[in-house]
Amino acid sequence: MIYEDGLQIRDYVNIADVVDANLLVLEDDRADYRVFNVGGGKPYTVLQFADIVAEVFESGIGYALPGHYRYGDTRHILSDTSALRALGWAPRRTARDSAQAYAAYLREQTDIDDILDYAEKTMKALNVVRAAEGA
Repeated sequence: MIYEDGLQIRDYVNIADVVDANLLVLEDDRADYRVFNVGGGKPYTVLQFADIVAEVFESGIGYALPGHYRYGDTRHILSDTSALRALGWAPRRTARDSAQAYAAYLREQTDIDDILDYAEKTMKALNVVRAAEGA
């Protein structure tokens, strides 16, 4: 399921790039007492990311656009990483790398057959997922 219309922009960042950024600011005195944004460096629409995930999982399963939204979601998110870049950091992994790592993780699991169903039901029960008016 894709929330809203799938055209919202996201800045997908790989966890290893987040770790690299944190280690850099912990070790570099120029980072003391400063705040940094960490991001993947490239904006993707949710639909573009869904296509990447489908390719990585070699899935012919399409996605649904039922008109639901998640309460509190921001329409577009793109991090300004210029302060981190000035310290020499840059994201090294792509959205595809993240999807591939997640696929590898899932293949190693033995108890997650219904993880997506569980996540969806939990978000609905908490009233995080809601139907848009008229949908």
